[in-house]
Amino acid sequence: MNPAEETTVSPCYCIRMRRAANRITGYYAEVLAATGLTANQFSLLVALNRIQGCGTGQLAEAVSLEKSTLVRTLKPLIKAGCIADGAPKNSRSRRLHLTENGRNTLAQGTLLWKAAQENIRHKLGKDHQQIMEMLAAFDQL
Repeated sequence: MNPAEETTVSPCYCIRMRRAANRITGYYAEVLAATGLTANQFSLLVALNRIQGCGTGQLAEAVSLEKSTLVRTLKPLIKAGCIADGAPKNSRSRRLHLTENGRNTLAQGTLLWKAAQENIRHKLGKDHQQIMEMLAAFDQL
């Protein structure tokens, strides 16, 4: 059997994982749509709620995003008044924090997120914890 035939016979982990990730991301996008947030934006609000007053580097590390991707994701949140920069005007560094609007949006999103989590847990069935542990193994790659 040549290598090209072999890949059509065995399942590709990469493709299967990408499909699953796209489906999950799409599901959370639908659930969070009422807040105006994407799943990535919601995760930024969650992280920023934990580490108020952080810079973009620290936040990027906390959410495992490249700094340029983080900055693009932050822009609409800043524009919407969910996040503000508390650093002095002439400062080169940032001190990002949630605004009152950001905290309210996070609270609304959290209720929706919890319902989504419960729905997925229900669909995964009794093996949900084992599945999460298996997915965590990919952090070691």
